[in-house]
Amino acid sequence: MKIKGFVGIAGLVIAVVAASSPAYGVNIYVNSSTDLPDADFFDGVCATTAGSCSLRAAVQHANYTAGSDTIRFTGSWTHHVATPLEVFSIIIIEGEGNDGSGTTITGDNSSEVFQVQSPPTQWNPVELTIMNARIEDGRRNITVQPDAALTLMACYVDGGSAGLGGGLYAEDADISISQSWIVGNHGSNGGGGIYFTASSSSDDLYVAQTHISNNTAGGDGAGISMVSNGSTLTLTNSRLESNLTISGDGGGVFSQNSKVWLRRSTVDQNTAQRGGGLFLLNGTILAEESSIWDNLGGSAGGGLYLTSIQGEMPELINTTISGNSTLGNGGGIFVDTTGEFWKGLVISNCTITGNIADSDINNAGDGGGLYRSGTYDIVVMHNSILAGNSDLSQSGLFVPDCSGRLNGSYNVIGIATSLCELVGTQTGVQSGTIGSPIDPRLGARTDEPYSAYHPVLADSLAVDFGNPAGCTEYDGTPIVNDQLLELRPYGRACDAGSIESPWTVPPTLEVSINGAVSGTVTSSPGGIDCPGDCLELFDLDEVVTLTATPANSYYDYFDGWTGDADCSDGVVTMSDDRNCTAWFQEHPTHQFTLGMPGTGGGTVVLDLDHVDIPCTGPCGINLVVGESFPMLPTPDPGSVFVGFSGDPDCADGNVTMNSDVSCVATFNLAEPPIFADDFENGDTGAWDSVTP
Repeated sequence: MKIKGFVGIAGLVIAVVAASSPAYGVNIYVNSSTDLPDADFFDGVCATTAGSCSLRAAVQHANYTAGSDTIRFTGSWTHHVATPLEVFSIIIIEGEGNDGSGTTITGDNSSEVFQVQSPPTQWNPVELTIMNARIEDGRRNITVQPDAALTLMACYVDGGSAGLGGGLYAEDADISISQSWIVGNHGSNGGGGIYFTASSSSDDLYVAQTHISNNTAGGDGAGISMVSNGSTLTLTNSRLESNLTISGDGGGVFSQNSKVWLRRSTVDQNTAQRGGGLFLLNGTILAEESSIWDNLGGSAGGGLYLTSIQGEMPELINTTISGNSTLGNGGGIFVDTTGEFWKGLVISNCTITGNIADSDINNAGDGGGLYRSGTYDIVVMHNSILAGNSDLSQSGLFVPDCSGRLNGSYNVIGIATSLCELVGTQTGVQSGTIGSPIDPRLGARTDEPYSAYHPVLADSLAVDFGNPAGCTEYDGTPIVNDQLLELRPYGRACDAGSIESPWTVPPTLEVSINGAVSGTVTSSPGGIDCPGDCLELFDLDEVVTLTATPANSYYDYFDGWTGDADCSDGVVTMSDDRNCTAWFQEHPTHQFTLGMPGTGGGTVVLDLDHVDIPCTGPCGINLVVGESFPMLPTPDPGSVFVGFSGDPDCADGNVTMNSDVSCVATFNLAEPPIFADDFENGDTGAWDSVTP
């Protein structure tokens, strides 16, 4: 015996008890398009009084059958409900298609369509799953009461109307929506498409691969209105488009005391008083690989409006903010930090361009790209593009790109006027002026369904502009991909902005020559021939070998490389710009002198390693310390070499220059010969020459 639920009858609440144990988790087949009820809730059979199984009878039968029951259809019909289909069990409805030709469930603008009721006890969960069906034209299409759960898969929810949540109203419930369309619903007081409220953070709203468009509201949140106490709205691979509230805030999303995670999603062409795309009151937002474009905020914050943020620091990563506009301040983003403990905003690798402030040209709006009000927390921006935005004011202050205090590094800022107060070190930031703005050189926006972006042109300053040490999120986590999930970095550093381009700036190799003497440096591959051509571009990651040659190969020598660490061995990998310095020095020398006294003459060749130096008379020369060489004497005809003298190292004719050396080479004239055997008397038969 199992308690299944509570049903109100004639003002009484009666516990309904299953008297028997019917099949657990049955399949129920709808074979009729009528709206007749089940004839007997407890007979274990889906049957109306006409003997058929209508959708209403199937839901009622499933409510009183233990387990998770699946309702299927034997045909494609439109089911007209006169009163809500009440769910208080675990039910799965599998339709025949959501395009109007399959399973359509309509309230005919007179009745709510589904009402998912609160569980009667904690042991009796209530969960409704609807797949492949169209739910339309209800006086609210779906209501989910506290502690229940709803899953929509491949559904079309349209044409609903109510005070709050024309398409869907959920209170303290878990909601999951995927591959669906929430279209053309209206909430007269807010939440045209979806209204979600929760008193704790345990209930969340998850939306994936879903299109929420053309919903309207008389209050806040035309697409989605979420008022909670710390719940999370997850929007992944989804699109919020063309939702409209004239009198409320948050055309696409209104979030109060909630966390918004926008992931690979697009918020575009929505309209509201403030925060045409998104309006956040307290809570926080993390937007990743997303785009917010062509939204309109009537009084402020065309794309995004943040105020009273007191939770986690809001952050935008790899996101494009483009083409949004407002009649007032903050065409792209409006950040309110007037409260002492209110958070600012962190922007990492984002592109903010083409947004407009003061779009009605009444001189009452500033900060086309970004507007920060208040005096407390600031906006921090890294590796981003904030350029090409407009302030249409015709007189007075002209503040096109940003207004307020902005900290950060490695940003491209088109125009930074006095009202765009750049604070902190601003490492690597380049900013223009009204007279000389920076054009970021971006292509026209590509409006992909879930990821609109501006391509980076090859000559853009943004190429390889990011932090050379790596691009990171607010907490230091490396950013390893861009908005399109392409890897970062491509090149020497990540590009500034949301897109990593297929371009890179060729790295430069610059060579300089220093030292006491001169020399030359050449490169392989060619390009460097310094002095003369000391600066060249090389391909990214190309390996370049530098060769240093002293001007005088005997007296001078190459003393090594300084500069970047990769220069130390003369083989440089061009992963970044490189600066290398070749040092040339002079060898120390000692004086060598050679005297050549004597009566004769001759030549002494100093047989040096690099050159032979002939001395035909006294000579002197500076020789490199440690040089060893022989002295090779050759007497002139009629002279004889007598020997070497001078310093002790000279005696054997081999000299080592460990100090100044003075040598003497003596050549004398040869003595005439003295003959014997009576030559003088005319006897020439034989004689001997005797040298005295």
